[in-house]
Formats: sequence, C-alpha cells, structure tokens
Amino acid sequence: MMDYNQHTPVATGRSAPDFLYGVQERSDRLMNYFLSGYFLLGLAFAGFYDTWLIAFGVGGLS
Repeated sequence: MMDYNQHTPVATGRSAPDFLYGVQERSDRLMNYFLSGYFLLGLAFAGFYDTWLIAFGVGGLS
C-alpha cells in the first residue's frame, strides 16, 4: 500500500507555497505541450478541410 504522507509538503521538508509553486511549474510546462499539440492537430485538420486562414488566425492567438 502506498504511503501518501511521503508526498506532502511537510514530509518533503518544503513549505506549502514552495510545493504549490512546483505544482504550478509542472502544470504550466504540460499546458505548453498540449497547446502545441492542439495547434499541430489544427493544422492537420486545416490541410484536410482547406481552412488555413482560420487555422493560423485562431492558432496564432495562443
């Protein structure tokens, strides 16, 4: 059985704001990967439906 207390800020010796900052950094990095992936997927759909102007217009917003 996994001990969930070993992953808490108290168990790792970090304060709660430091722990939350690390979580936010990790989530921001993941969000950048997902946004890039969705943009590339949108470009693939634009090639299929011939909607390049809309794809670059909307994709350029993010």
